[in-house]
Amino acid sequence: MRTWRDEVMMWKWRFEQFQSILGPGFYITTLTLLVYPYLSWRLDGLFYGLVFTWIGILIVIMAAARLWDALGLWREGQRANVRRNQFSQGALSPKEVMMMEKIWLPLLKKEKVDTQPMEDWIKEKSEK
Repeated sequence: MRTWRDEVMMWKWRFEQFQSILGPGFYITTLTLLVYPYLSWRLDGLFYGLVFTWIGILIVIMAAARLWDALGLWREGQRANVRRNQFSQGALSPKEVMMMEKIWLPLLKKEKVDTQPMEDWIKEKSEK
């Protein structure tokens, strides 16, 4: 049985999915309206000039996205996120290592908990 909360979350999800189309459309339109006054003396007719400017900016953005993909720049960021994800099997970030060593290990030692397995795990997963 679906509750009203499920319906609200479903509509929220639908709206967020539509943003992947709507967001770039608004972005390109905004850039078009900012750039068009500088190009209007070259372009004949308001509607066609706006359309050609919009298409030109779309092509520039798509070329930049393709270049970004070809250089693998987004993959490097994703690899770092996955590697430092606390729920993954990857490495811990220096901040996480410091927090474990300065906060959690002393607390556990104060409570007389055996921390040797945790210390070994931190050494194994740290980037040092």
